[in-house]
Amino acid sequence: MDWYYVRGRERVGPMDDETFGQRVKEGVVSSETLVWNSHLPDWKPYGQVTGEVAETTAAPASSAVLATCVECGKDHSVTDMLVYRGIPVCGNCKAIYFQRLLQGTPRSVGVEYGGFWVRFGAEMVDYVLFGAMVAPLQTLVLLTMAINPFLYMGLSILFGLANFAFMIFLGTYFVGTWGASPGKMALGLRIVVADGSKVSYARAFGRVFAKMVSAVILYVGFIMVAFDPERRALHDYMCNTRVIRL
Repeated sequence: MDWYYVRGRERVGPMDDETFGQRVKEGVVSSETLVWNSHLPDWKPYGQVTGEVAETTAAPASSAVLATCVECGKDHSVTDMLVYRGIPVCGNCKAIYFQRLLQGTPRSVGVEYGGFWVRFGAEMVDYVLFGAMVAPLQTLVLLTMAINPFLYMGLSILFGLANFAFMIFLGTYFVGTWGASPGKMALGLRIVVADGSKVSYARAFGRVFAKMVSAVILYVGFIMVAFDPERRALHDYMCNTRVIRL
């Protein structure tokens, strides 16, 4: 079957099913591209002719037209895929893809999420670095215990408040500026919003407190990363963020 499509003001074609399928795979033909073949009464956007795709773009078994699943990034035969508004999705990924559409967070091919252990490692790096930064001041506070217990109590309270404020500042500054804490940067991770955009300072600020919620419930919020398909912790759910690999 011969296919035609419109590029700019020019009509491109004819081309066979295999060539047309390759144009779809490359993104040359999008859901908005006007297309036509002998099975169509008139020119239509490709996204409106997905019902015909399964019947008309299937080549013989020996040369099946392949398309890349928008979720898993793997190539599958078009006849084995769901083409929704011009976007191919394999059978294994349909449920995840439509759940993402309902949430308004469609995914691009090639995104790899940070798993439990790499995120755990990043947290440990942050913990060591933060501990090294506050250790000198903490040592001075401890030395006051032998001099004056009341002074020690007062300084301990001030140190705790300063420590808390410093932690909030670092969490907000690093994530809002570079999209990652030092530990995550060291391990090639970045925090993004669900659509892949940069995390704002306000969201980064809120995420610091959301992480406290994940910790206070016996760290269950962090353990969720191991079981979530997008490797989200509870604080990622609360702030609509994702941790991805660079």
